Amino acid sequence: MHKFGDVILGAIFEMNFFTAFSELYFTSEPNDPICHGFDILGFRQAQTMAFAVDEINRNSKLLPNISLGYSLYDSCSDLGISFRAALSMTSGRGEPFQLNESCYGYPPVLAIVGDSSSTRSIAISSIVSLYRLPMVSYFSTCSCLSDRMQFPSFFRTIPSDAFQVRAMLQILRRFGWTWIGLLISDDDYGRHAAHSFQSDLAQSGGGCLAYLEVLPWEKNVAALQRIVGIMKKSTSRVVIVFAPESNMLNLMEEVVKQNVTGLQWMASEAWTAAKVLHTPSYMPFLAGTLGIAIRRGEIPGLRNFLLTIRPETIGSQDSPLVKRFWENVFQWSGPFKGQSCANLQRIAPWQLLYYLGRVNFTTHFGDQVSFDENGDALPIYDVMNWMWHPDGSTEVKNMGEVKELASKVDHLILDEDKIFWNFESKKPPKSVCSEMCPPGTRMARKKGEPVCCFDCIPCSEGKVSNGTDSTECISCPDDFWSSPQHDHCVPKSMEFLSYLETLGISLTTASLSGALLCTVVIGVFTYHRTTPVVRANNSELSFLILLSLKLCFLCSLLFIGQPRLWTCKLRHAAFGISFVLCVSCILVKTMDPQ
Repeated sequence: MHKFGDVILGAIFEMNFFTAFSELYFTSEPNDPICHGFDILGFRQAQTMAFAVDEINRNSKLLPNISLGYSLYDSCSDLGISFRAALSMTSGRGEPFQLNESCYGYPPVLAIVGDSSSTRSIAISSIVSLYRLPMVSYFSTCSCLSDRMQFPSFFRTIPSDAFQVRAMLQILRRFGWTWIGLLISDDDYGRHAAHSFQSDLAQSGGGCLAYLEVLPWEKNVAALQRIVGIMKKSTSRVVIVFAPESNMLNLMEEVVKQNVTGLQWMASEAWTAAKVLHTPSYMPFLAGTLGIAIRRGEIPGLRNFLLTIRPETIGSQDSPLVKRFWENVFQWSGPFKGQSCANLQRIAPWQLLYYLGRVNFTTHFGDQVSFDENGDALPIYDVMNWMWHPDGSTEVKNMGEVKELASKVDHLILDEDKIFWNFESKKPPKSVCSEMCPPGTRMARKKGEPVCCFDCIPCSEGKVSNGTDSTECISCPDDFWSSPQHDHCVPKSMEFLSYLETLGISLTTASLSGALLCTVVIGVFTYHRTTPVVRANNSELSFLILLSLKLCFLCSLLFIGQPRLWTCKLRHAAFGISFVLCVSCILVKTMDPQ
């Protein structure tokens, strides 16, 4: 599709999704591939661009005395065809392209809109960046395209997968889902999404993956059976899928065959709005799906244009963007060398690249449109819910939004009470590998399993844990011990034998009586120390025995009454010394002098 104008914009849309190649006989030049399989969405997107160009041309305030044209190419969902289309637009659609003597020339198109596939955008942008030709994608979400070193002229109006992953993590945290299954498509889109998901999940510490499987592009029955078998055996109840709707169609056929129910599906923007999946055979399994969708807004006049394939007037629109752009273009002071401005009759792609980086305006439905330093649009997604009504009808309903605030913090707004859950309880499911460890226990990882799979081990004596999912138990202070539940420390209770108790009085009386008796005997021995009986009895050892016995009786008093620091230190030493002295004297006294 072509339209002539003073300034030509190129675009690549997927208006067919199958490609057939002619047989090669090696005797003649091969024919061009044949595209078939009409894609209504791609055709609608191409017509939308045509509508936008016509509306800009009709609005005298946007580009006065300048007309826009376009060259729209079909990618046929094929990398080779998309790549050839991009080369055709940059070199002149096959016509001879001659440079002037100074070897300077301008490509036929000023910028390219597209592509819808991340893989094709990576390939195309790497080439058109050499021309400093701007490329603006409406559907390529791979986070790798934010690398300004590799893709210096790439922009997109859809948030990258990096933000989509963060948006999904917000939903996972909201419902406490930590045990997640992840399925990805076998392409750049799926692989980079998986890398972002694993990286952000590890940094947040909010969960782990039950399985990471790659969905085959073609309908590989054996691979799909193996993947669905893993899903059926897994204890994970939440499955996130980063894949186009064609992959989901193949997957759902096997899910229906094996009757895998009880799963909470989460859809990436690639298949959130896939009407082809809203069938009576799939909805018993997919009802209640939560999806991340591209921000939607109604474009005035577009519906009538698509129905009639004729442009309808929507009226002129004035915005700060238009004023700033034309003030810079038509005033004497410009942003380029020598304060020059771009000549709209001969504007260069690198000059348009300068203005694209400074786009900043607000749409009529309140969303701000601008590009950051990586060429990404301000991230915002709608959260969609697949509702299945009793009459069998289906509806994809907006339940909230996720957007990035000025503080670079992701903000989730979700109307949880209106979400349709495809479970008997009509409540969100539980998806955890191991239940939370209650206070008084600690987590012990299971060998060879992910970090969110663990056992709960009770804390040992003298140690406590006062929170859920504690990784270790904390020792109590010296004057405390653990409670029976091991969830907090309690002061050690002081129990002692009082002098006022019956047992205390009895022991005190016996101790004093024994000490008094020893004192009396010592007095008698002292009085009769010169008598033959005492002298023959080895009086020195007898006195030591009586003294040590007296001390042993008195040491018992140290174990009665409220403990003090000096009594606790003295009781064991005093009794041990006294008792050893007594026994030693007795042994010496009984030794045979021979």
